[in-house]
Amino acid sequence: MEQHVEIGAAIVMDCNTGDLKAVCSRPGYEEDRIAEYLESSGGELVNRAFGAYSVGSVFKIILAACALEAEMGDFTYSCNGGILIGDRTFACHNHLGHGALQLEDAFAQSCNAYFIALGQLLGYDRIAEMAERFGYGDSIEVLGSIKGAGGIFPVKSSNMSLANLSIGQGELTASPLRVALMTAVVANGGILPQTKLYKGMYLNEKMKINNEEAEENRILSSDDAEALKEFCIQTVESGTGKGAKPLVGGAGGKTASAQTGIMENGAEKLNVYFTGFYPADHPQYVITVFGEGGKSGGETCGPVFREMCDFIAENNLTERETVVY
Repeated sequence: MEQHVEIGAAIVMDCNTGDLKAVCSRPGYEEDRIAEYLESSGGELVNRAFGAYSVGSVFKIILAACALEAEMGDFTYSCNGGILIGDRTFACHNHLGHGALQLEDAFAQSCNAYFIALGQLLGYDRIAEMAERFGYGDSIEVLGSIKGAGGIFPVKSSNMSLANLSIGQGELTASPLRVALMTAVVANGGILPQTKLYKGMYLNEKMKINNEEAEENRILSSDDAEALKEFCIQTVESGTGKGAKPLVGGAGGKTASAQTGIMENGAEKLNVYFTGFYPADHPQYVITVFGEGGKSGGETCGPVFREMCDFIAENNLTERETVVY
């Protein structure tokens, strides 16, 4: 993060248990300078991992889940660089167009035109119901009063607002922690895990571990989750997430570059993401990287994801329990 992201956050989660292995927020702070930070506008004391921000194209995971459940994976749309909804043209990031795409390739290439067309077919109610299953709009209990922000899930006001929602734009906001949990559902076969921040408590020099298991919360069929997992792997292998590909083990994920409406030096500030899982075949970790003011999800956040995966592989952390002191 120090090398690639000036303002943002990163989360490493066990995708099967919801255990938070690491959480980082940038910029950081020094404990002996708290009074200084209270007067600062830099947000050093804000934990961006738990705050709510625009999410962009990572929300296409929700659209893809809707399409798979509705058996619309073979829906085809020809992208010519944009799509007209009402009197507004929504541009695709590939201004020359992607051509004819079905769901898997549209996901890997993050084609805005395809997902806006798909969203118009799916309709607001179906998308909202799926997002509610994944927890969008709800806060996330982390520990006591520490919570991940619920964010905003917008109401439908027009087909244009639906178009914005279909690509994660407009009023939609969520926390990087919510994005990590969404990714975990894809990685672990369709189960929404419960976030856990601590392993146990030391009593009389012995660790007392809380072994209470949360009730399984299945929100996707295993078949649909497996299909989404393959979409994410293709994104890293040949799509917008190629910059996140680790040296060994493979990975899957999704990029995002969300417009914020905030202008800086004549250019719009972007919120960028890469969220994914590692290793590809038998995922153990979800890694979500978020940046404020980045260039793109693949360019700004992808390298952070890749370096974290390489560190995990180099230290054999997929083969033994990690202990954080």
